Amino acid sequence: LLGNDCPQAWLEIIEKNGLPMTTIWADASHAPPGAIGFDNRVAGRQAAEHLLQLGHREFAFSSGYLASNQRSQQRYQGLLEAIAAGGGR
Repeated sequence: LLGNDCPQAWLEIIEKNGLPMTTIWADASHAPPGAIGFDNRVAGRQAAEHLLQLGHREFAFSSGYLASNQRSQQRYQGLLEAIAAGGGR
C-alpha cells in the first residue's frame, strides 16, 4: 500500500485474513510498523543534480496537483533547491 490513506475496510480485510502487507510511506516518522520509507526531497534533489552534472541549466517541472500530494511537494522542493544551488533556472 502507498501511504496510510487507504480505506479502513481494506486494513480490516488484510488483518482479518492475516495477509502480509508492506506500506511504502513518504515520511517514516508517521509510518505504521512494517513501512518502507524514502526521502522524496532527496530524490528530487538528486534528479536535478544529475541533470546539472550533464550540463543542463534550464528546467521545467510537470506534475499533478502539488497542493494535494505531499510526496510531490517534497520532490519539487528538492528540485528547486538543487537547481538554485547549481546555477540553473
